[in-house]
Amino acid sequence: MGAGILIDYLDGTRPIEVTSGMQVPSWLATVTEERKAGNQTVALPGRIPGSSIMLIPSSTAVDSGVGIAYLTGFVDKGSSLTLQMASTVGDDVSRVTTNVSIFQLPPEGSTAGLLLQGGANFTLITTEQACCRVLFQGRITFNGTWTIPTYEGIDPHKVIIAAHWTAPGVAVARSSTRVYVTDPDVPTLTAYAEGKHENRQPRDVTLDIIVYGPGFPEAGNAGMAVWNARGQCVFSTNKRPFIVKERWTKSRDATNVDGMIVLDMPGYWVWRPGGGGTQFQNMGYVRNGLSLSVQPGEVTGFAYAYPDNSIVSPLPTLILPPLY
Repeated sequence: MGAGILIDYLDGTRPIEVTSGMQVPSWLATVTEERKAGNQTVALPGRIPGSSIMLIPSSTAVDSGVGIAYLTGFVDKGSSLTLQMASTVGDDVSRVTTNVSIFQLPPEGSTAGLLLQGGANFTLITTEQACCRVLFQGRITFNGTWTIPTYEGIDPHKVIIAAHWTAPGVAVARSSTRVYVTDPDVPTLTAYAEGKHENRQPRDVTLDIIVYGPGFPEAGNAGMAVWNARGQCVFSTNKRPFIVKERWTKSRDATNVDGMIVLDMPGYWVWRPGGGGTQFQNMGYVRNGLSLSVQPGEVTGFAYAYPDNSIVSPLPTLILPPLY
């Protein structure tokens, strides 16, 4: 490894190599799904002046009942930001803000904390921020759909899930029981056959996951911890911390990515199988070893009025250090 910090958990998982250039974000806010005309502005009362913003959506697109609404980015206004939504039908009424968590990255030059510097790259953990806490780490196996539990009383919409797996031909995604805006919204993980399908084709999958939630991490009695002046632990390596190794540009073309994938629903696929109607499918991540791509997976609906459309989210996927 390069110059930095090596954290070995001695539990059969790979050590974490924290080197300059990695990012340690802190939680600012979570936006729940909302239907409204225009784009939604979110207040950021805990914003560190000069910090940069990172978005983690649990879903990048949703069927509004009029068209497919999807998240394209944001406008940073300092003490607030405006989420930018678009629609396949170009109608403001069909814009639905999807569930999204908002993080901040502290600016270079913050005066208190831990700094790893390497040339032009740096990793900064300041005492002004509270990094995520680990709510669960373990292995899950399911067929088709897994309902995200409530951990420590935290709303499942507000948790971040990073996963390690390999399953050729299976599209894995963060999803919901909601297909249309009027449906119940229960957060899930899904695993369905990759490719264009007219019927649901659930698949078995085994994922090693880490579930992160907002709040102060557990300091524990092993590893390294950073404390603020109020005696609160703001960062700890006692359990695997939320460290961003890189940002991957979502693509239908497979590329090699070594790390844990922060799951979202990376896109939406609308196509016409015949007979005049259109089929809806969520996009998912297909992983075979290190190979990663975004492909259509879970079939979510059928209608007659929608034009064909394929949306791969322009927002990057966050990659955490590898678990195995």
